[in-house]
Amino acid sequence: MKLHHAALWLLPLGLIAAPASRAEGLYLNGGLLLRHYDLSQPGADRGQDGDGDGHSLTGKVSGGYRFNDTWAIEGGYVSFGKPSHRFSRGGLPGEVRTKGDAWFGAVRASTRLGENLTLFGKIGLDRHRFDVQASGEAAGPARRRRTTALYLGAGLAWRLDQHWSTTVELEHFGREKKPGNALNGVSVGLQYNF
Repeated sequence: MKLHHAALWLLPLGLIAAPASRAEGLYLNGGLLLRHYDLSQPGADRGQDGDGDGHSLTGKVSGGYRFNDTWAIEGGYVSFGKPSHRFSRGGLPGEVRTKGDAWFGAVRASTRLGENLTLFGKIGLDRHRFDVQASGEAAGPARRRRTTALYLGAGLAWRLDQHWSTTVELEHFGREKKPGNALNGVSVGLQYNF
């Protein structure tokens, strides 16, 4: 099942869960995002740093307001890092450097699976920036892209005490043409509940 299908199925779960006013309040979340990227170039020889396929570990911050145990609104910022790839094509050197980030806003629906474990799903929009710079005779043209896309997330939160929780989440920030492809990732975070 694709990530966006799973996230869309999680939202109706919020209608089943019983709201409780004791859960009202603000929360802040900081964490790390692990994302796969593919900067491989068609017809290029294997580069000094491999084939351009790899992972980046970057930061993420978010915050939101819980209306009850079920519903919340959330917004945040995530960095996609600055992956790069050096290669050659026909004996000519080239390099591709990328950087990107996104701002997102979403509705979050949650349901408790146990005393300390909560399942949540998010749906909203993100505004992401993705820049590609190229150099060398073998590199293609540079480009800069700003896009609004569907943002989806699904994950689990484990409550440590009254104020602190840990989270793990699958996130989708839309798609980007190569290099980069889908802007998906897995994030882990620490959440403070006011």
